[in-house]
This record gives sequence, C-alpha cells and structure tokens, in this order.
Amino acid sequence: MRLFVGIRLNAELAAALEAVQQQLRAQGVRARYTRFDNLHLTLAFIGETPFAAEAEAAMARVCAAEFNVPLRLSLSHFGFFHGRGGDTIWVGLGEDPALISFQSALVKELLAAGFDIERRKFRPHVTLARQADSQDAWVEVPERSMFATEVALIRSEVTKAGREYTDLASFACPSYSQGG
Repeated sequence: MRLFVGIRLNAELAAALEAVQQQLRAQGVRARYTRFDNLHLTLAFIGETPFAAEAEAAMARVCAAEFNVPLRLSLSHFGFFHGRGGDTIWVGLGEDPALISFQSALVKELLAAGFDIERRKFRPHVTLARQADSQDAWVEVPERSMFATEVALIRSEVTKAGREYTDLASFACPSYSQGG
C-alpha cells in the first residue's frame, strides 16, 4: 500500500484552490490537475508499505501528545517545483508554528517506528497540478484559511480515473470555536 499522512481541506479552501486551477487553465497551462476531492496537505509521505497498523499507532502516539492547539492552514503564496517531466504547481501555506511542530513530531515518531520518511525541511503546500508546462503562469492566491478538523492516514491508489485517496484512520484535531 502507498500511504501518507495528510489533512483534507474543507470545501471553502478547496473551492478557492479550484478557482486558482481555473485561472491556470485560462492561461493555457496544460497539466495533470489535482481533483477537487483530492486537494490536501501532506504532512508525511510514507510510501509503499504493508505496515498501515504501525503507521496508525505512530500517529496515535503523536496525536495524543501533540494535539493541544488548533492547526491553522492559511493560503499564502503561489509556487513551482521544477522537474524533468514538467513542473509541479502548488499554493504554499503560512507557517503556523503549531502545524510545523506537529509535523516535526509526526516525522520523528514515524522514523522511530522504522518508516523511511523524507527529512527535508517541511514546506507546507497544496499541490494543484503535476507535469505542467507552466513557463509564464502566475496567479494571485486568495486569502483563505481553515482550522484542521482531523489528520488522516491515507492510502493512495492509481486507477483509470486517476489517483484515489482512501482514509484508513483519522484523529480529531482540537476544536476551535472561531472560524478560519
């Protein structure tokens, strides 16, 4: 199974990002666009593993210890990762200290559990498109934010219809009475 830990976006944030995708399409950017229901923030990419239960247990330990404040996701800036097969287009998120701290603790726990997690600096972002021909593309990022309601262990499968994401386990985030 191909697994990652992520935060699914609420409808308002996903709709704002879908509008950004539409602006890119209007500029003629050809790409494999991320489907609306697949927009998410990846906290840790686990990759191929048969050890879903162990990943879930690691998540449970971190969530029990680290979930004391809400995790805020705020759209911040537009960017690209340049690659041989085309660019990856993304929207960055503001660096919420609670989000950064939680992600760091999660990676440490997954590493301690034996998973081979990337150790690059966490750059919170939501991927909008892959394999893009985006030489001159640029859009303004709308000001939108949300508080995460849960963190999920997600299985990624490639199907004829594209990538399918299935939540295998989820842990609730602290409630926060004010909207995002």
